[in-house]
Amino acid sequence: METQLFVDILYILFLSVVALFFCNRLRIPTIAGLLLVGVLEGPAGLHLVYSVHEVEKIAEIGVVFLMFTIGVEFSLEHLQRLRRVFFIGGTFQTIGTFCVACALLWTAGMQLPQAVFVSMLLSLSSTAIVLRLLQQRGDIDSPQGRTALSILIYQDLLVIPMMLIIPFLAGTAVIDTRTIGLFIAKASICCVLIVGAAKWILPRMLHQIARTRDPELFFISIVFLVFAIAFATSSAGLSLALGAFLAGLILSSSPYGQRALGHILPFRDLFMSFFFVSIGMLLKPAVLATQPLLIAGGTVLLCTVKCLIVVSAALLLGMPLRSAVLCGLSLVQVGEFSFVLARAGMQAGVLSADHFQTFLAVSILSMLVTPLLIAQGETFVKLAMRLPLPDSLKAGKAAETPGPGLVDHLVIIGFGLGGRHIADAAEAAGIPYVVIDTNPDTVRSERAAGRRIYHGDATCEPILIHAGIQNARVAVIAISDPVGTNRVVEQVRLLNPRIHIIVRIRYFAQADTLLAFGADEVIPEEYEASIEIFTRVLHKYLVPKEEIDALVHRVRERGYQMLRAAAPIKPAMLDLDLYLSGMEVRVMRIHEHSNAIGRTLAELNLRKDYGITVLAINRQGRKISLPDGEERFAAGDNVVLLGMPDLLVFADTIFGPGQRDGEG
Repeated sequence: METQLFVDILYILFLSVVALFFCNRLRIPTIAGLLLVGVLEGPAGLHLVYSVHEVEKIAEIGVVFLMFTIGVEFSLEHLQRLRRVFFIGGTFQTIGTFCVACALLWTAGMQLPQAVFVSMLLSLSSTAIVLRLLQQRGDIDSPQGRTALSILIYQDLLVIPMMLIIPFLAGTAVIDTRTIGLFIAKASICCVLIVGAAKWILPRMLHQIARTRDPELFFISIVFLVFAIAFATSSAGLSLALGAFLAGLILSSSPYGQRALGHILPFRDLFMSFFFVSIGMLLKPAVLATQPLLIAGGTVLLCTVKCLIVVSAALLLGMPLRSAVLCGLSLVQVGEFSFVLARAGMQAGVLSADHFQTFLAVSILSMLVTPLLIAQGETFVKLAMRLPLPDSLKAGKAAETPGPGLVDHLVIIGFGLGGRHIADAAEAAGIPYVVIDTNPDTVRSERAAGRRIYHGDATCEPILIHAGIQNARVAVIAISDPVGTNRVVEQVRLLNPRIHIIVRIRYFAQADTLLAFGADEVIPEEYEASIEIFTRVLHKYLVPKEEIDALVHRVRERGYQMLRAAAPIKPAMLDLDLYLSGMEVRVMRIHEHSNAIGRTLAELNLRKDYGITVLAINRQGRKISLPDGEERFAAGDNVVLLGMPDLLVFADTIFGPGQRDGEG
C-alpha cells in the first residue's frame, strides 16, 4: 500500500471516530456524520485526502457488502406476511413520489431524462437511518414501523432495475428487439443459475466447509462467493451490486445465511463508511452559500411531498391517521442507495455536475432533519387530528357496525402474541371481551374466526367508544408503541374514570409516566422475566413456596424497587447442606435371594430401625418416587437410599443375598 493512501485512510478513520461520537451524543444519523466528514476532508474542504480515486474503489466494496446483507435479510416468508403493505404501499409510495418529483423537475426546466433519473433518486429512502431510529425508539414492531420496513424493502429491490435503466437514460443503450432480448436472456440465465446453485451446489459446498468448524475458512469462502457472483454478473453486463444481492439471496434460503451475515456485518459497516465519506468528498460546500434558498426550499418540498405520499399510501391501506403520519415522517429523507445510483448516473453522463451538487446538498439536509421530525412526531399527529377529516379516517377504516352493547367486559388493545393469549384466556374463563388492533389483515382473519375485534387506532376516541370503553371493567393495553401507549392510557382514563387499566410495556422506564397518565398496573417485560427466572432459582435452593410467593408479591407491590435497588434481598432460604450434612445417597440392587423380596416398606421398618429413607425404586425402567409403606420389593429392584454412611452398611444385609426366612 502506498504511504499516501495509508495516511488518507488514517485521516478518514480518525475523523469518522470523532464525528460518529458526536453524532451519537447529538442523536444525528451516522450516515449524515460520515457525509460531513467527507465534505470536511475532500478537495473542496480541508483537502486532507488526496487518494480520492482509491478511496472510491474501497467504497465499492462497501456497496457490494451492503447489497449482500440485504439479499440475506430478504425473506420470501417475510414478504408473504407483509405482501399487502409491501406491494400496495411500496408501489404507491415509489410511483407517487416519482411522478410528483418528475412533474416538478420537468416544469422547472430540467430535461426529461435527467428529471426521470433524479425522480428515481428522490423516491428512495434510507433503510439504514430509518431502521436505526425505529430500533432506538422501540417502534420497530409498531404499525408504523412494520409499514415503513415493508416500503423500505420494496425500495431496496427497486434499486436493481433502476441501475439497469441508467444506460438507457444516458443514451448509451439502444432500445431495440435485440437489446431487450439480450437483457431477458441475461436475466433468465441469472435466475437459472440462482435456482440451480441454491438447490444443488452451494448447500453441499457450505455443508462441507461448515463441518471443518474452521471460522476463517467459512468467512473466506463467503467473501469469495460474494465477490465471484458479483464479478460474474458484472462480466455479463449487469452490475456488481446485483450480483452481491443475488449471492445474499442464495444464502438466505440456506442454514448458513445468518452465520454469514454475522461475519459480513462488521466489514459492511467499515467499508460503507468509506462509501459515504467518498460521497461527501464530492460535495462542494460553496453550493450551500451560492444556492441557500434553492437547497433549503428543495429540502422542505422534498420532505413534504414524500411525507404526504406515504401518509396517503398508509391511509389507503386502512391504517389510522396517527400511524400514517408517523410512518410518513420516518421516510422523508433520501436513501443511501440514491448515492449509489447518483454516482453511477454521473459516470454515465445522465446527471450533470451542478445537478449532482444540488442533489447531494438536499440529500444530506434531508438526512439531518429526519431524527428531528421523528422526535416531534406527536406534534404533527396533533395537528393532523385537528384537520376536518372523518372520524373513520382518523381511527382507521373500520367499516363495522357496533355490535350489541356490553357491560363489565374486557377491552384488549393490541392483538399481538400477548393480546392473543389474553383473549384466549378470557374465552376459557367465559369473560366477554372486545379487541382493538391496527392490522387490517389480522382483523379480517380474526373476525372470520368469530372474534369480536375492531380495526382502528385506540388513541382516537371514536374507536374506543365503538368498543364500549365507557361500560368496560378492565382494559389491557399491549401495543409495541411507547408513545402511543401513553396516549391510549390517557384517552381510556378520560372516557372511563372507573376502569382498571393494565399495561404491558417492554422497559420499566415507561412505568412512572404511564402511572401518571392513569394506568393502574404496569407490567414491564424485562422485570417480569427476571422475576420468573429468579423464582425458579429459589425453587432450586429449596426456598419454601410460600416464601417465594411472598417475595414476588413484595417485589410487585413496591414497584419492582427491590430489583432496581442495590439493597440485598434476604428471604429465609433453606441451606440444603446444613440439613443433609454428612448424609449420603446410595443405590442398592435387590438380590434374587434377598430377605427383602415380597416384603413391604412398612414391614422392613428401615427409617425407624436404621435411619434409612427410601427415596425411589426403579423397577424394570418404571420409576416409583417416594414409595409408600405398602410398596413390596421385588428381585432386581434398584432402590435409592438416603442415610448416614455408618447406617447404610445395614442395607447390604437387608437387600443383599442371604438366607430367606424359613430356609436352612
